[in-house]
Amino acid sequence: MFSSSRVAAPSALLATILLMMPAAWAASDDYYAARTSWDRFSGGHLNISSFAFRDINRNGLYDMADQPMGGIVFEAAGGGRTITRRTNKSGFGNFAMSVLDRNQDILERGEYHFRAVLPPGWLFTTDNARQRTVFDLMPGAPADMISSTPMEPVGLTQELIINGRVALPARAVSLPLPHALRSDDRVLIRAISPAGGQREMFVDQMGSFSFEAIPGSWTLLAENGAGDLLSERRIEVSASPVVVAALVAGEPRRAAAQSSTVIGFDDVVTTGIKELPAGYHRLSWRNWVVTHQKFYDGEGYVNSTMSGEFVAYNSSGHPVTVSSDRPFDFVGGFFGSAWLDAEGETLQVRGWRETTLAYDEAFKLSALGPVYFAADFYSVTRLEFSTRRYWQFVCDDLEFVFPN
Repeated sequence: MFSSSRVAAPSALLATILLMMPAAWAASDDYYAARTSWDRFSGGHLNISSFAFRDINRNGLYDMADQPMGGIVFEAAGGGRTITRRTNKSGFGNFAMSVLDRNQDILERGEYHFRAVLPPGWLFTTDNARQRTVFDLMPGAPADMISSTPMEPVGLTQELIINGRVALPARAVSLPLPHALRSDDRVLIRAISPAGGQREMFVDQMGSFSFEAIPGSWTLLAENGAGDLLSERRIEVSASPVVVAALVAGEPRRAAAQSSTVIGFDDVVTTGIKELPAGYHRLSWRNWVVTHQKFYDGEGYVNSTMSGEFVAYNSSGHPVTVSSDRPFDFVGGFFGSAWLDAEGETLQVRGWRETTLAYDEAFKLSALGPVYFAADFYSVTRLEFSTRRYWQFVCDDLEFVFPN
């Protein structure tokens, strides 16, 4: 039991504590004081934001199926000038407003007009590409200025175009233009739509064809001048334009009943990035990296995402390969450029059967949205993907058929 002589009296203990406290300490009211003056200009700034989204389901609404869209240009006209901003990876085109800070975008009161600039190959799905708001002074607001109405989301979707080519006989290609194809050499493409309607077109001198499409399952039939069937291909059109690998006479056809595996890369890593390991989905992957769509600044990482939030890319822009000891089919996948600075970069896709090069295709990429490459590479053992100028490409939802 303690002796009472060893315990300081409460008043003495309190006096000791008070002597130890710094004299400059402020009362709590000084830290948590409510603002009493609201009529003074603060000199701060605040963003008014336009917002763009990739309308994947093409319904004109920003809903759970859609993705924010980076890299879209918005213009703001008012106050005697026009300011241009691009949307960030979260889809926002930010215009800073301020009354006192004259380095910001919106400086004057009055009416401003905002316009979304449509990229080539895209369509608006909302009718609000042009919007207006009125700015007025309000001292004490974050920017000492307010707008009458916020901007509404602007939806964009890609034009659905099917681009393809037919591997023409060497004799037909070597004939001089403009009569490179004689009547018996001419190749007709018969495109059967999801509703059963048909479109017919002749390929050009290089065997290429292109036409507008709608979402759904298409069948492409290539016929020669005598009406003989050269090749048949089934194409799924969803939210992106389609590049069809060359139609080749007598090419093998995969059985329609075979089930496929779609690889979306969302089961590899939970945050950040990860080198794709060998054995993932029974394949060997070389130089592939999986990343969260917002880990890097490149707009294409978000804009090329088709499912989930993770995509794959070629590490440091170098070629990448996918291989297996057992033959597999590569059905196709969605591909885009990682960076707007590489808009129009070319992706080459090649497929081997053991040591024999069986497929060799190339097509252009965009960082604004992906293209679906309908490969239909049959019974290959190795794939190689490479960009011509070593920029990173982004891919998602790659589809394979594996042997039983």
